[in-house]
Amino acid sequence: MPLYAIQSVLVGLLCDLTPHERYQAMRQLDTGGKSLFTDKWFVLLGWSLIFFLTVLLLAVRRMRIEKEKRQIEDNYDALSDKLHLTAEEREILDAITARSGLPQKDDIFAHPEAFENGLASLMKDVFADGHNLVYRKKLQAAVYSIKQKLGYIKPVPAGRPHSGKVQSSRHIPVGKAVRLSLSGKETAKQIRAEVIVNDPYELVVAPEFPLASQSGQVWTVQYNTGSVTWEFEAITLTCTERGLELNHSDRIRFVNRRRFPRVAVRKDGVIARFPVFRSDEDERAFTPVFFDAHITEISGPGLRIHTELEPAIAERVLVAFELEPGRIVQDIGQVRDVRQTPTDRAVIVELSGLGDRAVDELVRITNQLAGRTRAEAEAENSQLLAEII
Repeated sequence: MPLYAIQSVLVGLLCDLTPHERYQAMRQLDTGGKSLFTDKWFVLLGWSLIFFLTVLLLAVRRMRIEKEKRQIEDNYDALSDKLHLTAEEREILDAITARSGLPQKDDIFAHPEAFENGLASLMKDVFADGHNLVYRKKLQAAVYSIKQKLGYIKPVPAGRPHSGKVQSSRHIPVGKAVRLSLSGKETAKQIRAEVIVNDPYELVVAPEFPLASQSGQVWTVQYNTGSVTWEFEAITLTCTERGLELNHSDRIRFVNRRRFPRVAVRKDGVIARFPVFRSDEDERAFTPVFFDAHITEISGPGLRIHTELEPAIAERVLVAFELEPGRIVQDIGQVRDVRQTPTDRAVIVELSGLGDRAVDELVRITNQLAGRTRAEAEAENSQLLAEII
């Protein structure tokens, strides 16, 4: 029979079948009436293969995770050995790392912020567990050593404020005044205190009146240095008759500059450029060239000066003026702004060489001047009112 005839017969037979009969015929094609996909041994083999591959995948993933953990542990141990951490310091660092929230253990060597977070949590646990003062001080000494070895603090003498990222509560000189307030309370009253001890391990302050503070209590401490205010949190180690013993902090925040009263004045003085380097072509190279200056406003270390001098912003200048009869103020300043007025030029200068005591004294005198100005204004108004009546 020709091939096309056979094809015609098969097509005819297929056309006579229902869709269900066609599907059953396709399933039983060349299987002797049995489907390979419904065979129980084939299904069992398939599920066994899937289970084996899943177990193999999980085992490989587990091995990879364990390998990464071993690498992290090895790196952590290698860095600890390189920094010569003692066994006690390693235990403390382990406790800090476990509380730091870092995903990898060895990240503690490169994240000072996470280190401080872990240390704060550890200190809270230490106080909660009721460890004695000797243990807490020993812990502070060990933490200080760890910070030095990790490079988070520099071993600089206490009492020497530094600029940049190395500033710490260890740099507050003994004898300076600080202000204390309970942390977390916006309306808490500030308590004035004097720094009486500042060593690498603790900061001891003597409040202006007897103070009761429990171990573990957190204080917000503010310290004025020049025209800048440092702010940081410190934890009470112990409170004795000597004073309040606080732990150190390397998290110094710089809050807004201190607010000083603005007082309108009329003071005569002089101003001169004071650069670090000068040309020696002029025979008077060693003598600053002074211009007349008229100070019309004082705001702490800030001065508003009217002068013919044309300085540039950020330029250094030398300023001298008579604040009170027989009392002259002279200091180096930095030009913050230059404003052109209808009649002359107003230069805004910030005196940069004043210490804390000098700034406080300047503020005290300007407050007195402000009081006199208000009293004079009230007297003038009263006199004018009397003349009108």
